[in-house]
Amino acid sequence: MQNNFSKTEKKPSGAEPAGAVKALLLLAETVLLLALGLLCTALLIVHGPSERAKARLFARFPLAVFSSGTSFSSDAAGEDPKGGSSDADFSSAADSAELEGISAEADNGVLLTPVYGRGYAGVLLTVEDPARVIVGCVPSSLGGRGFSVEELCRRFGAVAGINAGGFLDEGGTGNGATPDSLLVYEGKSYFGGFGWGHTFVGLDEDHRLVIGQPGAAEIAEKRIRYGVCFGPALLENGEITQEASLPSDVNPRSAIGQRPDGAILLLVIDGRHALSMGATIRDMAEILQRCGAETACNLDGGTSSVLWYDGSYRNTLPLLYMPRPVPDAFLVLAKEG
Repeated sequence: MQNNFSKTEKKPSGAEPAGAVKALLLLAETVLLLALGLLCTALLIVHGPSERAKARLFARFPLAVFSSGTSFSSDAAGEDPKGGSSDADFSSAADSAELEGISAEADNGVLLTPVYGRGYAGVLLTVEDPARVIVGCVPSSLGGRGFSVEELCRRFGAVAGINAGGFLDEGGTGNGATPDSLLVYEGKSYFGGFGWGHTFVGLDEDHRLVIGQPGAAEIAEKRIRYGVCFGPALLENGEITQEASLPSDVNPRSAIGQRPDGAILLLVIDGRHALSMGATIRDMAEILQRCGAETACNLDGGTSSVLWYDGSYRNTLPLLYMPRPVPDAFLVLAKEG
């Protein structure tokens, strides 16, 4: 009789180990790819894309600063990039900004406007009266503790503030208590032994922006009332400086500038998040130049970059970051009367 039942075939003895090895290799490959992806993301967040990647990743739409209901195009021909806004422009800018939901107070001489560019976004605060801008700090607390920009604004009764000079921050864990270079507050110098850092930027008794590396004698001679150190200088006589043109990474950044009519410009660009990777130093110079600044200087940046106005921070901090304590800030005092 024929047996219709076939014999059960035995699998080779090495089949199961080989399958296990294959599964482990696949798992290892997946873990490696995930690790590389996380590393690349972390590097992108910290350092930003290269200039070439920046150009490819982001649409090349023109720089737009909505300060008078007009977009300033980076490739517009025949326009004066250093033209400042008139009083009428300032008022119309406030009306336009309010329609867009942007906080603006032309009657108070302060205007907050959004800034957009290639891969970055931020805010610009224009202060018509430079006499209202000071450096705020608490001398008795220097070396002991720092304050957030909001805390300094509230201490001085200021309507706005922006982070200013650099500070000792070993390992990114500093408490913002100690400036890393010269600080001038109400005409008195602090931490002069630390030098100027990269560049000094301050305001004299005539409320003009002063940029350089002044010694004690020059501070007295130029009657400098307030100042901090960081840099580099961005604009001199309305022209972009050579230092500002050097290659730099995209990052959150802060800067201060002044127009020929005396108005002070406070600029913060967001960075290290999906909507704004950050700006280069050259970007900062170009923005302030197109807003009519004659003189400008880069300030401390990174996670210190904040602009507080009318009761809240107006820029977007990177994920998981809180406003950092700092030793000083440029403040906009309330309008007298």
